[in-house]
Amino acid sequence: MKLLYVVSGQSYKSPRPSRKILALMKCWQEMGHEVELICGGDITGQRKNFSDSSSKVAKSKEKPWYRKSKLLSPIVDTISEVKNLRHDRRLAKLVEKRIHDFKPDLYLQRSSRLDGKTLSVATKAGMPTVLEWKDQPIASDSARQALNRKDFYGFSLLKWLVRRVEAWKEAHADFLIVESEELKKRLSQAFNRKPVDFVVAHNAVHISDFDIEAALPMIEARSNLSLPSGSFLPVFIGSFAWYQHVELLVDAVKLDDPELSPMTAVLVGDGPGRATVERRTKELGIDDRVVFVGRVPHESVPAYLAAADAAVLP
Repeated sequence: MKLLYVVSGQSYKSPRPSRKILALMKCWQEMGHEVELICGGDITGQRKNFSDSSSKVAKSKEKPWYRKSKLLSPIVDTISEVKNLRHDRRLAKLVEKRIHDFKPDLYLQRSSRLDGKTLSVATKAGMPTVLEWKDQPIASDSARQALNRKDFYGFSLLKWLVRRVEAWKEAHADFLIVESEELKKRLSQAFNRKPVDFVVAHNAVHISDFDIEAALPMIEARSNLSLPSGSFLPVFIGSFAWYQHVELLVDAVKLDDPELSPMTAVLVGDGPGRATVERRTKELGIDDRVVFVGRVPHESVPAYLAAADAAVLP
């Protein structure tokens, strides 16, 4: 089968896709399918052939001054959406050309904001379409209500359009991929679609990377990583996204639990919310009991789990 996989997010490029996208590509290829990958970032520069290289490690960026002002938010967010619409039109032209040249049997799109025109190109071509549904942030009213989420989308004057685009995508894709049975149940009701229209694809890991038998003893793992040996170590590994609420772990360190040894939180990773967590740590006066490790290579993650008393996802 020939599969066209479109990752519409502008931060992705097909020569260096993310680890997750790379794993999906290899999985399909090992199953004998011919796969073509197009990413949103491909239209910002010269597109190259698919590579086995893993994605670059991006540095955490501080918000620019104009994004810190609530008064400017409607203007800033609206300009952002206009850029997204322009990007969608450009990406749709590239996808249309690849559909014509590659002639895929199946079209799969990893959803991003305002990428409806890109998906519509595939629906108009008459091929089966699959939408990899992402919560970023929830824009359609039906999805937001199904998950009991408040309206945190932003101040864009084009919010109404974003929600219409999301609702159109959710209604017109032949199948939707979600990450849990609970999402399947709630969204099938919210979108008034049959459960058979949903495919559950859990987030996954290579189990061989986390072989318990091969893991170092906790004391040795802590020594190698220069982590305190006498503390209770809760370890967080992630991207400091807003929905991970890492500051809750910092609050727990401040509270302490009389039944446990004094806690030292180990925070592995980086992302947009790290600055907030660092400020919270300083406000509570527990700088010496929170270790900010930053980004580490994927192969180093098992070592931090081996050193942990608890793996935490707040």
